[in-house]
Amino acid sequence: MALVKVDNLSRVFDVSKPWLNRVLERREKEYLTAVSEVSFDVAERSTYALVGESGSGKSTIGKMLVGLLSPSDGHVEIEGIDLANEPDAAKVDAVRADIQMIFQDPYASLNPRWRVKDIIVEPVASRGGKTEGMAEKLLEQVGLSVKDAGKFPHEFSGGQRQRIC
Repeated sequence: MALVKVDNLSRVFDVSKPWLNRVLERREKEYLTAVSEVSFDVAERSTYALVGESGSGKSTIGKMLVGLLSPSDGHVEIEGIDLANEPDAAKVDAVRADIQMIFQDPYASLNPRWRVKDIIVEPVASRGGKTEGMAEKLLEQVGLSVKDAGKFPHEFSGGQRQRIC
């Protein structure tokens, strides 16, 4: 059985102007097809590379895989669970706990209004885990200072931000 199964995955975005503008300009709704009929399987203990030109839909597929976007059509199954259509919330939650998306731009992954300590512990805290001392320990493991936990992302150099992400 495949760890990840993607079947006829499509995503269409409504890129229309607001309703009143469309009425006044006598325009129809406009749609953008970001992903169209994509299918693939990823076997357990394997590596799968999704490669394509800029704007080809790679990030959109990734967001649908982790559940940040729902598909317009098709299905994504992870460990046999269809995240968009599974009625048992506990099953979806269990699968999503093991999924993580790593964004290409590490700085975009850091909330500029949060201190680094809060950014680091947020995934664990959101699932009810213990976070006492976690941020400081992890910062030390990547070669940063415990004092860095109280800083904001803009207070780090580019190399330091890479370590946090």
